Amino acid sequence: MTLIYVHEATIPGENARAIQVVNTCVSLASAGTDVNLVVEECDSQNASELASFYGLEWPKNMFITTSPKRSITHAVRTAIRTNSSSSTILFCRNLRTARMLLPLSKRTGTPLVYEAHKIAFMVVSDEARLAGLSARQVPRKVLRTFRAESDVLRRARGVVCTSEAVAALARTLFGRERDVIVARNGGPEPVRLAADGEPGSAPEENGHGRLRIVYVGGLGGWKGTDTLFRAMRLLEELQLVVVGRGVAAEDAGASDPLRTHPLPEGSLSVTGYLPPGDVMPFLTSQKFAAAAITLPAQHSAEPLFFTCPLKLFQYLAAGIPVVASDVPALREILRHRENAYLVKPDDPEALAEGIKTVAFDSKLALTLTSNGYETAGRHTWRRRAGKLASFLKGIA
Repeated sequence: MTLIYVHEATIPGENARAIQVVNTCVSLASAGTDVNLVVEECDSQNASELASFYGLEWPKNMFITTSPKRSITHAVRTAIRTNSSSSTILFCRNLRTARMLLPLSKRTGTPLVYEAHKIAFMVVSDEARLAGLSARQVPRKVLRTFRAESDVLRRARGVVCTSEAVAALARTLFGRERDVIVARNGGPEPVRLAADGEPGSAPEENGHGRLRIVYVGGLGGWKGTDTLFRAMRLLEELQLVVVGRGVAAEDAGASDPLRTHPLPEGSLSVTGYLPPGDVMPFLTSQKFAAAAITLPAQHSAEPLFFTCPLKLFQYLAAGIPVVASDVPALREILRHRENAYLVKPDDPEALAEGIKTVAFDSKLALTLTSNGYETAGRHTWRRRAGKLASFLKGIA
């Protein structure tokens, strides 16, 4: 079986979307599926350079085809025609790409599988508002998105949902009952930190005598990092380590907590951008008292119901106790005081209290770490690939 994954973007990419696409393709190829990743451009010179950037071993049955956006359909058609496998499947995670591929799928008899990370029409109004569209433009954009989504969810041969919420709404809103699975995003294999093979070695203090809290990712957009910075202002005895470069270019309109909520000297350390392959070694080479996921409840449906953050699985796999917003999207995976400490979203005082509780309650931290390892082990890229491969074989 051959999977033609169509991703209208450039790789390698710094955003979570590119990381998710590459890990999905590599893990499927490692599980035995031949994979052809069709992208607009590849900035790496060879597979070993790409593998190094993402921290992966590049399978021999994983190939990359580049094509400009205007001719990507032609490149996919050529890939279908020249593929020698007896069964071929088209795959993508972008709604516009999926709708573009539907006619080609029908003409060539090649099944299309769409990976849905959200119900797009439910979040497009918030995205449009943040992009600065006028109120008159928003209803038309919502309607266009709804029609496109309805078309794809009705006609795609299979649908992969990254959350139970997406799957439930695909069934109830669009009548999609058959060939639907939930395959959440994944993460690395768990790395046990303590010398005796058991989690729970004490976190180290930084040079200022403070325990450290870690946050991976950008600080803009709808990630709720304003709340995190406001909480850290209440925790003078702790230091926040941000693994990232701050507000990304695509989040230029978002508030920058580095400026709006500056922290006292010694309370903040920013690593700058780290390639995806360097994040886990950084997390496992140090000891952190807690890791934060601060999804807001007041932005839109995406962080509230649909997101499945990659950083969550990195934290759990690295053995770091997680303090997270108590929102439905995270409750699909996390349980309060079992594998995470959940707090009221958009509430800096509640977040500060949760971080303090985890940082200074060693017994609770040990429970969260131990159960977190088990959760991470159930949500690896490798296990996700096995589920996807079984589903795709049924489609083929």
